[in-house]
Amino acid sequence: MSAIDKIKDHYNALDTGESKYFEAWDETFCKSPMNMKQKGRLYKKIEVDAIEGLVYAIIELALDKQGKPAFKLEDKQVLMNKADPDLLSELATWLMQSPSKKQVKKN
Repeated sequence: MSAIDKIKDHYNALDTGESKYFEAWDETFCKSPMNMKQKGRLYKKIEVDAIEGLVYAIIELALDKQGKPAFKLEDKQVLMNKADPDLLSELATWLMQSPSKKQVKKN
């Protein structure tokens, strides 16, 4: 097996469909691992404005239980102005984290 095949297999193994429940919202969000293109785009936004960048991360990465986007770009203003910043930070941080080795081994 070539190095590139191993890299692709490892990335595919990261797709755990990991989910997290947020009690305050009575909502469960799911995530898939980010690729380098997504990560680069989000880090550029975070560099310009850290808080707004986190909101973009939520919009781009948060999935519902069916694996569909949980938010639309139109939700940005509500997320920026009418949502608990601590919970949003927790969600964004979780979404941007790579799955743990334990999660990868489950697959």
